[in-house]
Amino acid sequence: LRAYLPDGTPLTTSAEEARLRKQSDAIAAEATEMAAEELQRRRSAEAIAAAETQRRQELETELERLRAQKD
Repeated sequence: LRAYLPDGTPLTTSAEEARLRKQSDAIAAEATEMAAEELQRRRSAEAIAAAETQRRQELETELERLRAQKD
């Protein structure tokens, strides 16, 4: 037998509630882990971009020095 609310929604048993809570906790933990991984990827990409920007600036400076030396 299953109990229903007046609108037809079935009432969950305590075992079903526990299973649903466990599933919900697992989904939340997975989402948290995915967010942490994404944050790490973003920080890594930002570090690479900063290093590339610095290298580009160094190369531009060297190019300007060489051009000035040529003249």
